Amino acid sequence: MSEADVREDILVPLLAALGYKTGSSFDIRRELSLRYPKQSLGRKQETKDPVLRGRADYMLKVDGDFSWILEAKSPVSDIQLLEIEQAWTYASHPEVRAAYFALCNGRNFVVHDSLAGPEAPAILNIAYNDLAARFFELQEVLGPQAIQRQIAIRRTARGKPLALGLGSLAQVASGLIKYYMPGAPGTVNPHLQTVVLGGTAERDESGRVVVHLDTQAPVPGMQATNERIGFTGLDLLSDTDTFPLLGASPAVFRGEMAFAFPAGEKFLIPGTGQQFELPNDLSCSMSIEATGLFDA
Repeated sequence: MSEADVREDILVPLLAALGYKTGSSFDIRRELSLRYPKQSLGRKQETKDPVLRGRADYMLKVDGDFSWILEAKSPVSDIQLLEIEQAWTYASHPEVRAAYFALCNGRNFVVHDSLAGPEAPAILNIAYNDLAARFFELQEVLGPQAIQRQIAIRRTARGKPLALGLGSLAQVASGLIKYYMPGAPGTVNPHLQTVVLGGTAERDESGRVVVHLDTQAPVPGMQATNERIGFTGLDLLSDTDTFPLLGASPAVFRGEMAFAFPAGEKFLIPGTGQQFELPNDLSCSMSIEATGLFDA
């Protein structure tokens, strides 16, 4: 394959599958010429110094704003720092200011965060043979709807970033709370997996990171109990003002709950489908402790 083959056989259908179309709200601009400051050595000479220009292969716009750029490379070329720097100069151009830049050589598709700079690791690196199976990952970062969500968040998130590549407000997309069998460490109870529907991560008034999680239990009885004790909306407060990166010491998140149940209230016995009735009034407190790291 040549670079032209990569464009036509891989990138054109991929952009269409993501939802981009020339002339639409999710527009594709091809080989748009970008002007850079004049090149000079020593004192500038306006009439003699050459003007630098560059052309990105694809520049993707969402609702009128450039959101990311895409560079095609020949399969005989590895995607190394020189190629990454070239794409980054297009994305970071003052007239573009795209959040992401991507490169594809027909063997790999890599995505970088423009703010992190060209030397930072890719936030996505997908082999060609895995593109179909991992297409949803591209959608969650580069899809037009994902870009729109990110823009909405950035408009309200202007403080110190929570981590490299995040704003001061981040959305929790999804997750899973797993429960382990009593007396069997490491064995997950398949009947007790609470889904994390979404949530947010931001800072409280003291500057510490607080994570809010909205949850949904797998069975009605367990969901009713979770609603009763307030476990469907969790607020966990950290001991730090940022998310540590993978490999560092994790941030610790803690939450406290207190609740009371009157005699006669019925509860689902976890994992059995049976219920029991409280013989007496019951006052409870619950402590939650979690650890968190940011992995791109």
